[in-house]
Amino acid sequence: MGRLLPAVLLSVAALTCTLPAQAAGRFWALHPSAGHGYSLDEAVREARRRGKVLSADTVDESGRRVHRIRVLTGEGQVRRYRYDAATGAPVRGDRGRGRAGRHAPRRR
Repeated sequence: MGRLLPAVLLSVAALTCTLPAQAAGRFWALHPSAGHGYSLDEAVREARRRGKVLSADTVDESGRRVHRIRVLTGEGQVRRYRYDAATGAPVRGDRGRGRAGRHAPRRR
């Protein structure tokens, strides 16, 4: 009994120490761009210089993570910005909608 209690306590301590690491592993699996690349918070901070941020999210576009941000400018226009989550580079292109680029206003 004298040797059993320290062994049990040591086992419990070892398991308890690994729980935060396992939880962190699950976090990184769910949020692969967290901690590196260009975070959504960074993209929102950048967009705030252009006006009031209306919405922001991160989506998968053709296998690449893209931050999408809608901004209300001082002139009352809504602009849409897209940034590559891995590099922070502006994402240009029409995404199949016929738009001229990331700064082009949406045609109605």
